[in-house]
Amino acid sequence: MILNSLKDQQIKKLNIKLENSEVEAGSGSLPEKKIKSMALTFKSQKYKAEQLAYFFRNADYPVVGYILNDTFYIDLKAIIPNQFQKLVKTINKL
Repeated sequence: MILNSLKDQQIKKLNIKLENSEVEAGSGSLPEKKIKSMALTFKSQKYKAEQLAYFFRNADYPVVGYILNDTFYIDLKAIIPNQFQKLVKTINKL
């Protein structure tokens, strides 16, 4: 599991949690259906969600997430298995 690969200090500092999510299948403004997924959520006291989004977009291994209710999300449905270690490195660098 991805949380087990992260440094404990990063999990605490960034308040990272693994939560149920839904992604939209289809394209454009009319997605066809929602698919159950899991997302890493970041609700840090140190960084605003916008700062986290900027950091991840500009990292050595860029990651695109989304912001909802002042929380930054990385949906794991968008991460293919060979990218998990790169994601872990990126999170642990913050």
